[in-house]
Amino acid sequence: MQQVTETGNPTRGYSLPMRILHWVMAAAMIFTLLSMPIAQYIVTQPFYDLHRAMGFVLLALVVVRLFFKFTTKAPSPLPDTIPPVQKFAANATHILLYAALTIHPFLGWYATNAWGVKNIPFFGIWTLPQLTEKNRELGNQLLAIHHWAGYFILALVVLHVSAALYHHYIRKDGVLERMLRT
Repeated sequence: MQQVTETGNPTRGYSLPMRILHWVMAAAMIFTLLSMPIAQYIVTQPFYDLHRAMGFVLLALVVVRLFFKFTTKAPSPLPDTIPPVQKFAANATHILLYAALTIHPFLGWYATNAWGVKNIPFFGIWTLPQLTEKNRELGNQLLAIHHWAGYFILALVVLHVSAALYHHYIRKDGVLERMLRT
């Protein structure tokens, strides 16, 4: 069913590259978030390496997604029936997610180097360059920030998903469909 605006014009969803990147990033985030508790409780290096490599993948996906965000046609604006405070919250959540998903991998990378891991493998293909020398105290502090920042990202994702489901099942205003079709 094609959604229409109050003026009767059809709405435009996100571009195909943006939709693909959205869902690939969602899967990568779930995988990355789950790999860390497994690494901590099983304490195996491959899961730590997997978590770090996936963090770098997410960083690359954010860069690609930002490129497409600024080079592809934007979707139709949110419906006028959505209150301005909700539009502001949606925009702020997206900005915070982009910022957090850019800063968080760098923070983890820097913290891991500071903690004393010089060579962070990227799926066994290459190693990420070392950003800093060993400083275990700084590394511990940065890893703690990285840990809590992960919870912040998780809270943003829960807010994002909750809002999408609210608009889809309660308001039935076509907001979620923008990410499901062009």
